[in-house]
Amino acid sequence: MSRAFRDYVSYPSSANARAVVAQLPARGRDAYTGSDAEAGALALIDQELGTLECQVRAQEPDAVRLAFRLMTVTDGALLESLHEMLGRLIRPAPRLFLQQLAENEGAVGELDGLVGNFGTEYVDRVEAQRLETRLRVTALASVRDRRLRRLRDRCIASLQR
Repeated sequence: MSRAFRDYVSYPSSANARAVVAQLPARGRDAYTGSDAEAGALALIDQELGTLECQVRAQEPDAVRLAFRLMTVTDGALLESLHEMLGRLIRPAPRLFLQQLAENEGAVGELDGLVGNFGTEYVDRVEAQRLETRLRVTALASVRDRRLRRLRDRCIASLQR
């Protein structure tokens, strides 16, 4: 996976994002062994996360899919970074967020960390957190697709807790 991710960072195309996704498990951390090769790949991902973040902000669907799928092999601070990155997609692109969440639901686990991680800018700023929550709920509620309704409602419920 390291080679594929390195190729993606060098040229963050949809094809290169799909090549990385093809090497990642679809669910949980079942395939994670903790080997040196995996540790090296995770260190590379952590170091080069900025490129992926730029593509997610640009609402590139394959980059969003890659960010979701990376959750199957990450934990700790890197997982929090992915949650924060993807959560920031909710307001500008709620439909894309829900579509990719539906496609990669097995990679996510609990929704609280994903939809409710606003980033360090919001720490100890309760009013700012309330505003961001309200704006995310409004964005999610704007998605009317029946196929996404169940997931949309779960995300909204998670934010409102």
